[in-house]
Amino acid sequence: MMSALREEDFLYARLSLHRRAVERARKRIARAQTKPGRWAVSFSAGKDSTVTLALVREQAPDTLAVMVDSGAEFPEALTFAGATPNVVIEPAVIPLLDMYRMTGEHGAAAEMPDTHWGRDDIKASVLVMPMQRLYERHSITGVYTGLRGDESSARETFGATRSQPWRGAGDLWRCEPLIDWTEADVWAYIASHALPYCPVYDRYAEIGAPRHVWRVAPYAGGTAIGYGRWAWLRRGWPELWEQFAAAFPYVRSYV
Repeated sequence: MMSALREEDFLYARLSLHRRAVERARKRIARAQTKPGRWAVSFSAGKDSTVTLALVREQAPDTLAVMVDSGAEFPEALTFAGATPNVVIEPAVIPLLDMYRMTGEHGAAAEMPDTHWGRDDIKASVLVMPMQRLYERHSITGVYTGLRGDESSARETFGATRSQPWRGAGDLWRCEPLIDWTEADVWAYIASHALPYCPVYDRYAEIGAPRHVWRVAPYAGGTAIGYGRWAWLRRGWPELWEQFAAAFPYVRSYV
């Protein structure tokens, strides 16, 4: 299988620009570690959370990682998470594919205005509520996430105005060590540290998908449609696609 890593990733890792980004991330983590209580890393098996977990465990090796199984995860992502030490996986309140079954074509897939499952409902079921259960069960008072500012203008503004760490809703401390990183920084860190990463990325590379569509996020839902990810799912994971499309035939019209 072709590797997701490229020669430019190793070259970028040698730049002082990247080394300074790594040091800034380490300093943010160090500041977070001064806050009382127990911290965890929000983990998705994706590249950003994988690098975040590695950086955090440089300073706090026993840090717990918490992940939600939406019910529509790539099998490789769940296998990778299961093989990563000290990762706890929580099921969604209502699995994403069950939402499809309950609402049909105008449900979670298309996110039509009159659907019972709005964007906030979906987010609550497959992320917010399961994470809250994990935080309560493991007495988590602070969480690291792999949020990057270059993913959207809103996140860039957030990164420019928010100090790290910061206190969010419910007095939960939050820290985004990679907030000013680029995608190039993430791949450079993986390359230069020989960091194991989810093999989903290697599959994307093998089928010729451009890097900007490489996602380990659930293969169902609005973002899967918006980024054209179902076309790549059909090409790279034909068996998974056929199972998905057999259960929900209307998804074929999106590719």
